[in-house]
Amino acid sequence: MKIPINKLARIPRAFTLVEVMISIVIIGTTLVSLLIVRNRAIEDIAVINEARILRVLAEKKIAEIEIQVEKNESGDFSNEGYPEFQWEMVQETLEIKESSGVTEPGEEPPETETGEEEVTYSLNRITLTIQYGLESRYELVLYHPLSEEEQKEPK
Repeated sequence: MKIPINKLARIPRAFTLVEVMISIVIIGTTLVSLLIVRNRAIEDIAVINEARILRVLAEKKIAEIEIQVEKNESGDFSNEGYPEFQWEMVQETLEIKESSGVTEPGEEPPETETGEEEVTYSLNRITLTIQYGLESRYELVLYHPLSEEEQKEPK
């Protein structure tokens, strides 16, 4: 049995050009979307890693400062393998006065009813700033009380 020629022409044998073009557009759009998501994930990982390094270096430097190994007020982390990370330390002594009333700056404290003296506490505030480039910055502030000997020492 022979099939007429005009019936063979109607049997679809392959994809048309329009179908191929549409599938290429769909695949291309999907690939571009996936690449954008991948690039954002890589950028986020880099930022998170940088923040982790900043935090770890700050904690290590604060530990060195607390045990008084570090005497400098600024520097970098070349010894740890991060010469591009800079640090700066500021130490301040804060005086906290405990009295029976609240006074404005410049006012004399009110007399206490029991005649007790005003109690003064001294705190050492250490502010450590670590910077990487122009935008990345990590600041760690540590407070610790001064002993009576440290309070009496002139600075």
